[in-house]
Amino acid sequence: MKAHVIYLAILLSFPVMGCCDTMAISRIEPTMFFNLDYRDMLAIKKDLKTDQDKIKKAYSHLMMQADSIWSQIPQKVIDGDLPPTGDPHDFFTIGKYAHPNPETPDGLPYIRKDGMVNPEAFTDRYDLGRFEQTTNRVCSLALAWFYSDDEKYAAKAAEFLRVWFINPETRMNPNFECAAALPGVYNGMAIGIIFGARLVNFLDHVQLLTLSESWTETDNNNLKKWFDEYLIWLMTSDFGVIESRADDNNHGTWYAAQVAAAAIYTNKIELAKSMIDKGKIQLSIQMAIDHAQYPDGALPKEIGRNQSFLYSLYGLQGFCALAGCGKAIGYDLWNYQTEDGRGMRKAFDFLVPYLLEEKKWTHESLTPVREQLPGAINIVRQAEKAFQSSQVKKAREHLEELVENDSHAWLISK
Repeated sequence: MKAHVIYLAILLSFPVMGCCDTMAISRIEPTMFFNLDYRDMLAIKKDLKTDQDKIKKAYSHLMMQADSIWSQIPQKVIDGDLPPTGDPHDFFTIGKYAHPNPETPDGLPYIRKDGMVNPEAFTDRYDLGRFEQTTNRVCSLALAWFYSDDEKYAAKAAEFLRVWFINPETRMNPNFECAAALPGVYNGMAIGIIFGARLVNFLDHVQLLTLSESWTETDNNNLKKWFDEYLIWLMTSDFGVIESRADDNNHGTWYAAQVAAAAIYTNKIELAKSMIDKGKIQLSIQMAIDHAQYPDGALPKEIGRNQSFLYSLYGLQGFCALAGCGKAIGYDLWNYQTEDGRGMRKAFDFLVPYLLEEKKWTHESLTPVREQLPGAINIVRQAEKAFQSSQVKKAREHLEELVENDSHAWLISK
């Protein structure tokens, strides 16, 4: 509790963002991105004029997506089932692994099956699908605007943002109180905060949109107010406090990454630094060194699950997101290591042979490992730049052979 008092004191020492004028924001510093590499993106934009086949294919795929999205109406959190709180603005969804009880006529109480996704969570009854679709659409439109210089894509992204986060009639309340519900047991759980993990990457794309004419300073400050409120909820709510203590698994890491990203976006740099420090503690807790069962660099809490490769990758992605936040403010997590060698380099040393398919993954994985490899491309590129490692470079080159038209693989970094 003492640590939360300190974090809250840091948080409250900064003023809540106010509204300014409606002029477009003139410029941002490229170093303030967490996962996007702005300099790489400028180079990629030039490469579109050359014979870079995979980049051109990814661009064509992106523009097809953006044109399809452009004709869509914004999704709203107020649609779907009424949350248990009675407030339609609260985000509400069952957990992805929550399933009807086969032993009861009405399916209640729901039971949790780890690693087994229930498609019901993504139906129109709940907000999870709408939230993921909205954030994905904003990211795609932001990239489409950047590479095409067509303002209509930025304007559409701004529309989606205003409807989901800003307009009083339709905005989502900045909390996840009713996320990861287990019907008949819980109206929501602290683990539902993990659904906000996508906001780290999302904020990068919002930052990109600040270079456009359509996303104004007033818009940006209004969104910062949303994230100010979200930070307070993350730091002070019962669920937030519970999730912040999950330092032994990916939930704690993604909690720290969310707080760090939102803090940087709202100019609370000391709070962000405290989360990078928290990440150092998490590395020392989560990573195996001289472990009786798992090799050095593994994440035992993730590798022990039935989707062991997926969660080993997801746990490392959380640390990379946190390291990206650190890099943005000149606070290095990439090269941090404990006295006994625990650190991000050790995590990549463990995972790279499997990414190269030089070693066979022998732990339980409901999803074939090869299908999951392309999802590692962006963190491997980040690691190559951080470590200057020939093995990581080989992994990057191998993964690039597996990736086709994914715009986020070919258009956000090289």
